[in-house]
Amino acid sequence: MIRFIIRRLLVTVILAFVVVTVVFLLLRLIPGDPAVAALGENATEDQLAVARQRMGLNDNIVVQYANWWGKIARFDMGDSLIDGRPVGDEIVRRLPRTFELIIAAALLALVVGLPAGLFAATRRNKLGDGIVTGFALVSLSAPLFVTGSLFVLLFGVLLKWLPTGYADPSENMGKHLLSLIMPVAALSLLLSASLIRQTRANMLEVLGQDYVRTARSKGLAQPVILRRHVLKNGLIPVAASFGIQLAALLGGTVVTEAIFNWPGISSLLVTAISRRDYTTIQGLILVIALIVLIINFLTELVYAYLNPRIRYQ
Repeated sequence: MIRFIIRRLLVTVILAFVVVTVVFLLLRLIPGDPAVAALGENATEDQLAVARQRMGLNDNIVVQYANWWGKIARFDMGDSLIDGRPVGDEIVRRLPRTFELIIAAALLALVVGLPAGLFAATRRNKLGDGIVTGFALVSLSAPLFVTGSLFVLLFGVLLKWLPTGYADPSENMGKHLLSLIMPVAALSLLLSASLIRQTRANMLEVLGQDYVRTARSKGLAQPVILRRHVLKNGLIPVAASFGIQLAALLGGTVVTEAIFNWPGISSLLVTAISRRDYTTIQGLILVIALIVLIINFLTELVYAYLNPRIRYQ
């Protein structure tokens, strides 16, 4: 197991390095001038020259790359090219807001998806199965920007039950928790539907295995069969795919934060891209890549624990 962990850690570090390097190079290939984006179209050539010197844009790409990694080694992501604020401080301020969306959405998806999938599997081709699978199909068919917009229109504008945007927890924790409901529900909907379908399919496959039929023939009750023989084996593939989908939730937060005016790192990334703020984009991509790779690494550990055979492959 130790060798397995070390191998996966090395792969994670290499992938993080490759992802950040590719993003660094691609940003330099995009047309446009960050100095113009920072100072505006009316800036003079002298002002633009001073800005390019300050931003380090006059150095060749190798020097820029080396300087950036030198700062990262000192835990310094540099300053924003647009407003001069430290990128690391801005990320640290916004990261908890994105984390609370992802964690709450993942927990809600688990609470809804796993029991509903198991319920549908044990009632195959019955009314309950049809209702649950129908809900999953409709949820998977609706894009996130559609469900999020409908939530805002219905529960925020028409019924006025919930706030339509972010509420600062330092000012009013109760209102902040209320403001979490709609973005978390919208973000978890696709993940819940996917979990329902995967759990149902895997449970049906396990329920058809010989050892389950043998357990039934011995007179074991259905709850005992589900607990001892079906759940662990049926949830192994679900655990593996859930980690991948959890990492994909970061992509969903881009739309969610835009719809609900949520001050997370995804909205910061969209703003930085539109303003060609190289240092902010690089810092955000590094953080997002590390988060995704850590989630995938932990998923592989859980999968290896549930399925020991892959440790020796």
